[in-house]
Amino acid sequence: MIDSTSQQTNSTVTAFRWALPLTHGVVFMYFLTTNHISILRRGVEPICWPYFETCGHIRFDESGLVLLLLVYGVLIIAAGCAIALASHRIWWTLTVALNVYLLALTSLDYRFRANEFYMLLWLNAVFLFWPAKRWAVPLIVISFYFWAGTLKLN
Repeated sequence: MIDSTSQQTNSTVTAFRWALPLTHGVVFMYFLTTNHISILRRGVEPICWPYFETCGHIRFDESGLVLLLLVYGVLIIAAGCAIALASHRIWWTLTVALNVYLLALTSLDYRFRANEFYMLLWLNAVFLFWPAKRWAVPLIVISFYFWAGTLKLN
């Protein structure tokens, strides 16, 4: 799970490390600018995932939505600080926490089913858990394009 010393100094791996919290930053900005997070407001009819049919019990008022975004933003900033301080174990833990948090957040309503969230979570999972990090991310990006192309053939 944790990189070897030789991979820690690799600039490609370091660039990917920076890219992961930055992609979560894009999701954070998406939630901020589109107000899409307001689906989770009390009084809004929930559309639950089949694996979480009681998602309607978890709804928030305005301050709760702000707190959701604040926690997400703090995790993103903390992951960036961990990279800057070269604390790879803390970065890894925070990035896993970021992904679990985003998965939990998107599990609260089916309208968060955007492919972009799936792709981000898969990309993060592969980079975090696959041992050959330098080649894992480019290969998964290529696989995204391959499978998108096969969907268009149908």
